[in-house]
Amino acid sequence: MTLRLVINMQDLAPLLSSPPRITDDIEASCRSLDFQLQAAEGLVNYLGQSVELFVGERREFFGFLEVRGWEAKGTITYKVYDPLYFLVKNPDDYYFAGGLTASQRAEEVLKNVGVVRGKLAPTGVVLPASFYKKAEGDKVIIDGLVKTSRGGGKKYWLRFDPSVTDFGATIFERKMPTEMWAFQRGVNMTAAKYEESLEDHYNVVKLVNRETGKTVVQFDEKSIENFGARTRFEEVDKDHEKTMESDAAAMLEEGVKIKASIGIEGVNDDMVMPVFHVGDVIYVEDDLTQALGPYYIRRVEHTFQSSRRITMVFDVEEAPGLPPVPFDSAEDDTKDYTANGKKIKKPRKKKATSKDGKGKGVSETQVYNDEMKGLITKYGLDGKK
Repeated sequence: MTLRLVINMQDLAPLLSSPPRITDDIEASCRSLDFQLQAAEGLVNYLGQSVELFVGERREFFGFLEVRGWEAKGTITYKVYDPLYFLVKNPDDYYFAGGLTASQRAEEVLKNVGVVRGKLAPTGVVLPASFYKKAEGDKVIIDGLVKTSRGGGKKYWLRFDPSVTDFGATIFERKMPTEMWAFQRGVNMTAAKYEESLEDHYNVVKLVNRETGKTVVQFDEKSIENFGARTRFEEVDKDHEKTMESDAAAMLEEGVKIKASIGIEGVNDDMVMPVFHVGDVIYVEDDLTQALGPYYIRRVEHTFQSSRRITMVFDVEEAPGLPPVPFDSAEDDTKDYTANGKKIKKPRKKKATSKDGKGKGVSETQVYNDEMKGLITKYGLDGKK
């Protein structure tokens, strides 16, 4: 089994000066890959080029080079982000008519930004008309997924699948699998840590609308008795006056939970296990730290020590709550999309002047060359130099 790091059609794994590391964090918009190469004559790696990491025949990472730096000791450092990064880098206005599901909206966002579409699970719940102003694509997609769950649907994750077979942005159901990989002390788990904290705990929610004078207070009596009063105080505007009670209840339900963090370290020898992602579920067995049972991954780092050994560091949790809705007013803002009953005029796209679409792209992945051609046509740049 071999480790290959492909940039500009060259395998540069022999020049690695330290093990490459993949980081996936629930708080980030995409996965990242960090690595260092020994400086060598003829080494040409430009910003923006596609980067692929293979372990054997399995492609474990695909992304684009965003950061490159030199160190005095003769090494070059690189940072690569997977394609979901472009959802953040290309904010836009998005209007969705009523009757679309979150997956259908996601497909439009991905096409607009030029991110390859992979498998998108049918999310089912039909969403109302919404208008997102100057919005980052990942937040638009997540907004639809969160509102799907709160509207009675299932919970879903968004990720980018780098594999050759299912390549592209993926939406899949967040559920407990019937089978999962187990981590045990003395077998494939090298360390574990369990911690409980009240630092982010609150048991009183107070919402104030200063325009109307309305105040809503909700509290958990049992928690106050146990831990003392801890208040979350927020000011809301008139657009949220009707939902202040339900908003306070949702905040209180989340705030009274005792935050527990579980960290584990492990090894994956001979690639018997897959490379894990945020949202995957693993089973942890460690009586000393009380970490026993299935857990969702919040953050994971894979360090590829060799093609036969991967070390892993996980942050896991029992059941991740829904993220806050990124856009509370997207449905109300649809009135901003119309003026005197007519849609707001958008700039007319210029016609492409070239039909062949040929150009020297930085990506050697054909599906991404096709995506870039689509964007070039979209912005009327064909034939321009």
